[in-house]
Amino acid sequence: MLVRFEGETKARLWGDDTIIFSIGKNDVLLDNHAKTLAVSPQEFEMNLRKLILFAKRHATRVILMETLPIDEKRVNPIPWLTTHSYKSEDIKHYNEIIKKVSEKENVPLIEIYSKLINTDFENLLEDGIHPNTEGHKFICEEVKEYLVKNKIIDLEG
Repeated sequence: MLVRFEGETKARLWGDDTIIFSIGKNDVLLDNHAKTLAVSPQEFEMNLRKLILFAKRHATRVILMETLPIDEKRVNPIPWLTTHSYKSEDIKHYNEIIKKVSEKENVPLIEIYSKLINTDFENLLEDGIHPNTEGHKFICEEVKEYLVKNKIIDLEG
């Protein structure tokens, strides 16, 4: 995301814009043999801080969003890439990093993971990782509720 951010952002912004980041899931891809994550926690935090810095150059508001929980039973190992896994503890840890960075950088956070972790969230996932139609509806409603509540959008006007 860091490599493409500047060019992608410039092509999409028109003025009083809000950027919402939901990142981290690809970063916690675990190589089962090497026992390493795709992106270390330290690098993830550094990358997130850089993204916020870049975003603040282009947008009026920057908002972070937790990543969804995973259904570890279905992705440990990943059926289509059996040498790799996703683990719930890693998702939780990276969401904690997102929350910490949100607080330190004074960037609001939409808490998706926190709302889902003690529910039957597995029904919102297509393959154990990615949201299905209902999962996308849930995310959309959470983002919309946040934007309305914080007067970023007005659905009545």
